[in-house]
Amino acid sequence: MSMDPFRLLNVREPIVIGVTVTSGTLEIGNKISVPSKDDLCLGIVSRINSSDMSCYMPDSAADDDSDKLVVANEGEKVVVTIDTLNGDAPSMYMRHFDHSDTLFAH
Repeated sequence: MSMDPFRLLNVREPIVIGVTVTSGTLEIGNKISVPSKDDLCLGIVSRINSSDMSCYMPDSAADDDSDKLVVANEGEKVVVTIDTLNGDAPSMYMRHFDHSDTLFAH
């Protein structure tokens, strides 16, 4: 997956960022790692939304799941929420990884 630095909503716990799925599929529950940083594990995908980020705005309905996805396919632009795994220290965008890194879902 490639990251879009202009669609960054939260830099740490949970990381919320816009991505483009460059190959394969992205599913809720996938672990996300950064291969170029010694396979740094960022956490697991807890939410996938369509690329419209209005669902994350303060005035939106908290329970509005109309744009929530279970799977994102190759070529789709989505907003993903990544939660830290239990026991792991949270990673931080721009400190541990940045938009030039490719993310890997497994």
